[in-house]
Amino acid sequence: MRNTDFDREIAVFARRQHGVFHTRQARTVGGSAAILRNRAANGAILQMAPKVWAVAGHPATWRRQYKAAELSVTGGTLADQSAGLVHGLEGSRIVRPKLVITSEVNRRSPLADVRRASDVDVTTVEGIRVTTVAQTLFDLLRCCEITTVERALDGALIGGSVTVAELVDLGERVGRLRPRHLVTWRALMEERSDQAVAVADSVLELALHRALRPLSQKVHLEYQWTPPWWKARRRRVDAYIPEWRLIIEADGRRWHTRVADFERDRSRDNTAAAHGHRVLRFTHACLTERSTDVVALVSEAGACTEATLRRAV
Repeated sequence: MRNTDFDREIAVFARRQHGVFHTRQARTVGGSAAILRNRAANGAILQMAPKVWAVAGHPATWRRQYKAAELSVTGGTLADQSAGLVHGLEGSRIVRPKLVITSEVNRRSPLADVRRASDVDVTTVEGIRVTTVAQTLFDLLRCCEITTVERALDGALIGGSVTVAELVDLGERVGRLRPRHLVTWRALMEERSDQAVAVADSVLELALHRALRPLSQKVHLEYQWTPPWWKARRRRVDAYIPEWRLIIEADGRRWHTRVADFERDRSRDNTAAAHGHRVLRFTHACLTERSTDVVALVSEAGACTEATLRRAV
């Protein structure tokens, strides 16, 4: 095989893999060690890690970096926050690649952090080997705040990239291994299943009053307030702070199982924003288990509004 044939064949690999390839792939198309050294010397390819190369001229994107990291460890799979970015989960951002392997052999990579697991669910997205959406969401409990996981989880459910049934199935399969965060995972699934029990309005109101009580000494709180822009005057919001132009709503369930419920709330929030108001939504669990965080977030929103009003004067 002529060298030009090698260049042409390796370019095919590169196009499929965001500009990178592995030495073993090069060998399948006649790429000897001498040829690779020659191409590296004349700048046609760049070595990113032992046995991992990038074709010069391809954009140095995060996908190239992540694919190179995956190739750098035999049997490696992108996981955790790295996998979240590949799947496009809400709240994802570019981080140092994280790999998971099922091999008992200790492996390291200059391009990624590597951890071991007894078993993982794997798929391929845009040519990158990555944990499945369900597996990724479960693994995020290892490294992210619960609020970050919930945001990604609800976005994936509403977007249709995963179902509650798939998430429950994963929890049942990994349950025999008794992993950390299994209790939290099962609680998240229970709240999002069709069998989840809605909290009674009276219980929800009481929880909201108790959570917001520390704010009553610094701002005026109105409960069951009707926004003037609502055509249906009988409908009300749960709480309102006039001086902060802030509406506070309490949800009896953490997640709406019907997309129509989500769209209704989104429409109401957008209408409030159009009239210069912010909306904060809190679940019953949040109001009762993390009331300090609720007060802090409401206060932070109020401080932002005050700062905006001062700048406008």
